[in-house]
Amino acid sequence: MASGKVFSLENRLKQNDDWEFFISGRDDWMGAMYYHLMEDEYKGEKQYLLFGFHRFDEMENIKMVDVLYFDKKGEPVFGKEIFKKKVENARDIIKTRIVLKYSVDSYVGLHYNESMGMIIHDYLIRSISMGNNEGMSLVSDGSLVGYEKKDRYWEYIDKIYTQILDEAPRPKPVLDKRNKNLFGDKP
Repeated sequence: MASGKVFSLENRLKQNDDWEFFISGRDDWMGAMYYHLMEDEYKGEKQYLLFGFHRFDEMENIKMVDVLYFDKKGEPVFGKEIFKKKVENARDIIKTRIVLKYSVDSYVGLHYNESMGMIIHDYLIRSISMGNNEGMSLVSDGSLVGYEKKDRYWEYIDKIYTQILDEAPRPKPVLDKRNKNLFGDKP
């Protein structure tokens, strides 16, 4: 909306299991520092994808993709049901935003890859955290997942890179054609 109107936003971010499913206004905004803004459109309706970071507490960070659009009154609305994950033999899961809550011990990337036309992020798994009193938190396992735009929805894509090698990549074979094993013994 190009009116130039400025809105005051109230950060009401609290522990909530429904972050990915609620829609909020400027009085209950899920606060973040945005590092990328992307325009998105479907059938003439404009919305903006806001890629953000939030330091949740001493032990966990949050990265997110929130959706911003303006209602008929020109008020900002955060969250829109545009992120879809297909589930076999069940109803699809449709989210209003992508939220990745992870341990401060881990790096998690979340960005739009223009050449692939996808939102990409690290896949998170449970792990024992160095500083978390509860013992478990989420960390990246090194693999990537993402969302690809299909009509109205950004659809979840599991395992973006699925290349499996028969052998580990090595510039020089370690023990090939040698008369001794790793410990110096003859085979």
